[in-house]
Amino acid sequence: MHPNNVNALDGIKIVDFSQNLPGPYATYQLVALGADVIKVEPPSGEPARKVPWLFTSVNGGKKGAAADLKKPDELEKIKRICLEADVIVEGFRPGVLERFGLDAASLTNANPKLVYCSISGYGQHGLMAEYPGHDINYQAASGVCHLQAKVGGKPRGTMVPVGDFSAGMNAVCSILTALEERKKTGHGKILDIAMTDSLVSWMNISDQLEALCAPGLFETSDGKFLALGEVKDAASYSAMIRVITSQAKLNPPSSITSEDINKLRSKFSKIIAGHSLAWWLEQLTGAGFPYSAVREPGDVAGAEKVAGQARHCMPVLGPRDAEQRDLPTLEKSASNDDISFSSEIPDIKAESELLTELKGSLEGLRIVKLGENELSTFIAGMFDAEGAEVVSVQEGKTLSAEFGSFDVVLDLDGKVSVNECGSAIYCVLSAEPSCDLSAQAMSGFVSMEASFDGVPRAAAFPVANFSAAQATFARIMAALLVRRSDGLGQTIVIDRSAALQSWCQTWHEGLNADQIGTRGLFGKWIQSRAFVRRIRDYSIYGLPHYGIFTTKDGLYISLGIVDEDKFWAAFCRSADLGWIGRLPFPLRILFARPLSERVRHVFLEKTLEEWIMLLDPTEVPFIPVMSLGEVKHHPQFQQRSQFRVSDKTLDAVN
Repeated sequence: MHPNNVNALDGIKIVDFSQNLPGPYATYQLVALGADVIKVEPPSGEPARKVPWLFTSVNGGKKGAAADLKKPDELEKIKRICLEADVIVEGFRPGVLERFGLDAASLTNANPKLVYCSISGYGQHGLMAEYPGHDINYQAASGVCHLQAKVGGKPRGTMVPVGDFSAGMNAVCSILTALEERKKTGHGKILDIAMTDSLVSWMNISDQLEALCAPGLFETSDGKFLALGEVKDAASYSAMIRVITSQAKLNPPSSITSEDINKLRSKFSKIIAGHSLAWWLEQLTGAGFPYSAVREPGDVAGAEKVAGQARHCMPVLGPRDAEQRDLPTLEKSASNDDISFSSEIPDIKAESELLTELKGSLEGLRIVKLGENELSTFIAGMFDAEGAEVVSVQEGKTLSAEFGSFDVVLDLDGKVSVNECGSAIYCVLSAEPSCDLSAQAMSGFVSMEASFDGVPRAAAFPVANFSAAQATFARIMAALLVRRSDGLGQTIVIDRSAALQSWCQTWHEGLNADQIGTRGLFGKWIQSRAFVRRIRDYSIYGLPHYGIFTTKDGLYISLGIVDEDKFWAAFCRSADLGWIGRLPFPLRILFARPLSERVRHVFLEKTLEEWIMLLDPTEVPFIPVMSLGEVKHHPQFQQRSQFRVSDKTLDAVN
């Protein structure tokens, strides 16, 4: 079998117009597969260059092309580059690139083989398509913030921007799927990736899952935390009680109730607090139930783990892999000779006849899923949604066909030998971490959530399994592309924590950034040591204008202003905050604490409905916090086919 799939995209040329995090993260993963990525930026550079940690983390290995699209000669040359590309990735609000003739309809009609991927907050169509926003708004709109109240007491976002990262990985999966289909049809695709759609699909699935029966997170005597994972059967429940309480004999209960779990948590808290984390890890070795230390995202062992997986498996690359790759520079303009393009531009038509849906893209692909495993069910569901044939074999049943007759074998429990799979892509799950909570703890996700109030928390939804499913889908698609060339299969070892660990490390670099660059009056001072010390513990939720706020009627609203002065000024005008609306971003960081209190109090002066009426006419990025029930009935998500109405019930469309 093939040792890896790092050359799956050799010869594939990608033009990347995207900025900040979701699009660049997606194309960075495609670089890992051997794609040639040209990053197009304005002459002054994209906004992420003001935040060096972010730019470095997701742009290694790309070429750079600086172009002012308002200049006809530079626009013409960029068009030539685009029309010779295999893939275009862009992350603007709908309609922006249309003004320059670089939209999906124009370019795909000129080059029918082109895969054109747009990544935006709310998609290219729908009632909210034109809304501005950041990750906190997408979490509020999708039901994530409402669900997180289960672990935080009130609605909140996640410290790691899961909307950005999940959309980036959805883009990777969709691009690889479209390239695979192009091998068969010769035609490209127009892809519409919305960050809210990615999260809504997760919330749909989470709503259908049984509540996680996890004893949870426990503080040890040295102030560290131990995660004890899901208990879903009586045997694991019995083993956990026996080991933690040192009881030699215990009759396993016939069933596990929520009351049992609550009693267990209370009892364990007192016992676990009596010893250090190291002591507990030694005691629990080979215990027969899932557990893990709660790791920091910058943990050396974890960093080496992700880097090693990136070298041998792909995706997902972390920020330390970026340090080994050259960054795109702004020294090369679009007119430089080393960026090749043809001398003539093909005729560009006004409308595209290409389908925008991926349904049926993997028709003819055969997947066999062995046993019942939450993660394998997620992966199989992704393939089923794209038209692949998925055959499930339950525990104790036999399969009449040979495993080698399938394209992919999902054997996450290790039931069969890889030698039985022939040229199929064989997927097996690594032994550790053995559950979603352990994976969250090992990845650094849990410890990063402590940035809110010092208390580590897990997500209220299986974020590790979801991210692992996306990464596995991408790895399988990459392996299938390689198999088309050499006919060989490949073994993929899945680690539940690897993808989430990459997300945490990428974002963690920002929380410990040595500088936030900027230009203008405060530029030199911001890069001074005094300012760096002040913001060393900088967190995006520490901004006075980013997060979830309570309104007068006890409801919740998200505000997603980061460094945009115009959004801050517009909000302050609407909220009648006077002169503080003229404060530039550096001063808003410097005086974040008093400004946060002022913003918090001003939201308490009006009801949610009053705030919606006040802010709706503006460009301020805000969204009310919605429950999944509200999301299901919202016209935006029904228009975008996130749900289908059948017999007066709403069913998730996976």
